[in-house]
Amino acid sequence: MNRRQFLRVGAVGAAASVAGCTKAVLGTNQGRVVEKTVRADETRVLSATASGVSARDEYPGNAGSDPGNVVVNESVGTRLTESFGTVTYEVTIEQYRSAWPNDAKEGERTLYTTHRTLFNEIQVGDSITFQPDPTDTGRISSISCVAADRESLSARCSTGDGGGGD
Repeated sequence: MNRRQFLRVGAVGAAASVAGCTKAVLGTNQGRVVEKTVRADETRVLSATASGVSARDEYPGNAGSDPGNVVVNESVGTRLTESFGTVTYEVTIEQYRSAWPNDAKEGERTLYTTHRTLFNEIQVGDSITFQPDPTDTGRISSISCVAADRESLSARCSTGDGGGGD
């Protein structure tokens, strides 16, 4: 391979690499929250779906009855960890749209894990724009928009700071 061929191949490879990165930055994952679950040591201790909320006797907090308002506060999270060791916060999303690195299909229900703070920010029935962790696509690492329905959802929500961050 001569020098010109080498440079031409290198330029094509670099352009393809940049295109892949652009897709990663511009792509969005969107869907509707259909279930929230807390597992303690693999045991489902709290579950919320559109039909209601259920909690096992081992759940140390007040689960309430409104699936649109299920949160695990810090003291309940601490008690779960002290009692069970491993606590997992799960969210099942009915996919509207997916982008790299997520390979979920539109209409498919996909189970994701997340951390307690993000678990508390979203509720059953919410439509969300989210980003899976690039190294673990089964984990939601951030949420950029929460809306009441799919039509109100945008790729990025306004920051509310007057800075034009739509």
